[in-house]
Formats: sequence, C-alpha cells, structure tokens
Amino acid sequence: DFLKAGRPTSDPYVRVKARTQEFVTHTHMKTCNPMFNEVFHLHCSDPSTVLHMNVMDEDVGKDDFLGQWLCTVKYLKNKPTGPDWFPLRRKNFEPEGCGDIEMEVSWEYVEGFDLGYEEPKLTALQQLQENSDETNLRMGSATKVISMLKRFPFLLDVEL
Repeated sequence: DFLKAGRPTSDPYVRVKARTQEFVTHTHMKTCNPMFNEVFHLHCSDPSTVLHMNVMDEDVGKDDFLGQWLCTVKYLKNKPTGPDWFPLRRKNFEPEGCGDIEMEVSWEYVEGFDLGYEEPKLTALQQLQENSDETNLRMGSATKVISMLKRFPFLLDVEL
C-alpha cells in the first residue's frame, strides 16, 4: 500500500493462535506503526503449546503476510514480565525485512480462570496431528531448521 505522497503504508492487524484458540486484533488503517493495546486471555495448560502470531496487512481480496513470531508457553513462563521487542520472521523464518513488534506477552496462573472451560476432546489421531502441526511450526523441515540455525542470534554450547 502507498499513500498519495508515495510513502509506504499498511493496514495491519495481528492474528494470535494457540492450538484451537484464535484471536484477531482490529485493523489499523494506513499506518506502519500501529498501537493495538488489546489483551487476549488464552487457556493453556500444556507448556509445549505454541503461541503463534501473524502480522497481516488487510487488503481487498487476499491479505498480505507481514511477519510472524512464535514461542511455546514454557518460554513465557521463564521470561521476565513487561513489554519487550520481538523480531518478526518471514514464513521461512528468515529475519530480513520484517521488522519488530513490541508487545507484552506473559503467562500466569489465575485460579478459577479455567472454570467452565473444557479442552476440546480429541482422538489420539487428532492429538498426534496437533502435536505434529506445532512441531512443524517450531521446527519446520530439516532445510528450514538449518537455515534458521544459521540466522539464530545466539551461540549455543551443547555438551552431550
């Protein structure tokens, strides 16, 4: 999208998904610096649940993908609270050109929050598919993993 003055602009919104739960922010028209100020509460009892956020550009017809960020709930449990900047990645997890998003993402146990909420009942095959889908989100194919590790911002020292 471009304004009449020729400057780039977007109509961004964010789609937040954790397994079967999905939330979408409202769209901010004609801006590259939106302030969403929206709060979503998700039911997550499994620490391996993947929290997946897609930043999209709303367009007539098909919306454009702007970037993504994902983590597991376990990561949120161990990270410091408060707002932070997170790098957006392309669909193949390459970081170039997607920018960053500032957000406050946290995990906390709230007694009684799950009252009345029931996890969807899944067959063993559905559970396996859900786990496989999350693993693909986290890791992808071997080629994607190698590409992602080459761009990983930390040096890992692993002893076996």
